Amino acid sequence: MNHGDHSSQKTLFNTWSQGRLALSQQSSRFELPMDMKVLETMKPTEYLSKYCVVTSKRQWLYEKIYLKHKEPKLGGLSLKGLDKALKEALVDTVTSDDVSEIIQLVGLTNSSKIDQKLFTGMAAMTERMLYPKFLTDDTQNIKDHKKEKIECADFCALDWKLHGVQVNPPMKKLLESL
Repeated sequence: MNHGDHSSQKTLFNTWSQGRLALSQQSSRFELPMDMKVLETMKPTEYLSKYCVVTSKRQWLYEKIYLKHKEPKLGGLSLKGLDKALKEALVDTVTSDDVSEIIQLVGLTNSSKIDQKLFTGMAAMTERMLYPKFLTDDTQNIKDHKKEKIECADFCALDWKLHGVQVNPPMKKLLESL
């Protein structure tokens, strides 16, 4: 990477970290596993780490913020660090109440250690969940704000795909929230 690239990325990071990030439903995509039976024993934290695909720009942003808030002794983020990191990533959109709701939905505890992949999935999920709160009449029909077609196809048929699969309640609640 040449010096110019580093300088422009630093400027981009400073711009994002100082102003509100435009929420989007296309900055990430949530996938379903080919074998739905794996969801029977999967925890929400595992799902977010494994089945969330984030655009390269968001990935870069989330990585920078994660590394800034990572606690060396813990080797990841604590719940307090998660709160700070999500508020920095999603400036002026996320509250502590929102973070508490996300923590409960994902099933984290005070002893949870949040690694970079999980933070990325949680940030993307938080953005996805907050998006409807900031939708206006002007932005409601903009193509860029709609989910990808493959994700829509997966999740609109979720009940049918889960038929006969004994998904644990926390996992089912997470999938339904997406």
